[in-house]
Formats: sequence, structure tokens, C-alpha cells
Amino acid sequence: MKNYYRIKESLTNKYVIATKLNLSRGSDGNITTFKAGRRICTEIPNPLEIELDRLEPDENPRHFMTGGGIVIISERLLHAFQEAKIDNFETFSVVLTDRKSKQTWNNYYAFNVIG
Repeated sequence: MKNYYRIKESLTNKYVIATKLNLSRGSDGNITTFKAGRRICTEIPNPLEIELDRLEPDENPRHFMTGGGIVIISERLLHAFQEAKIDNFETFSVVLTDRKSKQTWNNYYAFNVIG
């Protein structure tokens, strides 16, 4: 029997992704998206620069966020997936920036599930 898990964003998320990604068509002709279940076949900026709107003061971004056409995970969650031998995904480095305070976080990744 296979076990399936569903990860979803916390309803108490203290950040909102303010950046809307405008990515081009990939070499396969498909529009690039992080939610289609297939490899990204276009060049992605390294790192992706994503702006956040902070809803609560003095809070760090959560380990899992969605919005603006992208899924973002923390380095800690990425390591948990890797330790569990989950390998049907690709990641892209992200720099998160709080639009108001200009505080940045470098330990996050755009997350694309394949399959």
C-alpha cells in the first residue's frame, strides 16, 4: 500500500508573495509554470528574486509558501525531502525580500514537482 501526503500552505502564513512571475515558453513549447508537474524547459534567473509583503512584524517566512504562480520552500524543508529520498522535483535558488523593510532571506527555493 502506498502512502500519499498532501502539503498545503498554512492558513496563518505571515507573508504574501507579491511577485508575479512572467516566464517565457520553454524549449518544449509549453508555458513555463511551477505547477504543471513537468520539468521547466526555459532559463530561470539565478537566483530568482521574489518580493514578499509581511503581514505580521518580526516573523520569518514559513517553510512552504505559494502565490504568484510559484511554490517556495525553505532549505530546511528541502533537506527533509532529500533525506526522505524524495527525488521527483527540481529547485531553483530564490532570494526573498520583504518589500517594506528590505530584509532578505537566501535559504529558500522555487520548488517544482515533476510527475
